[in-house]
Amino acid sequence: GNRAYAGWALDVMKAHGIKAEDVEYVIAHGKASDFDGKTGYLPPADRKGPQSFRVIVDDAGKVLRVFY
Repeated sequence: GNRAYAGWALDVMKAHGIKAEDVEYVIAHGKASDFDGKTGYLPPADRKGPQSFRVIVDDAGKVLRVFY
C-alpha cells in the first residue's frame, strides 16, 4: 500500500516474518487505543502466535512500531 514505515518497524517485521498485509489487518480489525500520545492497535482476539503483535502509528498513519 501507500503506508510509510519507520526503519525500526521494518526491522522487526523482517526478523519475525511479518508482512505488510498482516500489519494492515491489525490496523483494520484490531482495537485502537492511546499509546503514549500515538494510536496503538491491539491484535484482534482471533489472532494467535506470530500474528498477535501490536502496531503503533503516528498522526499521519506511519507505522512507528510493531511489537509483541
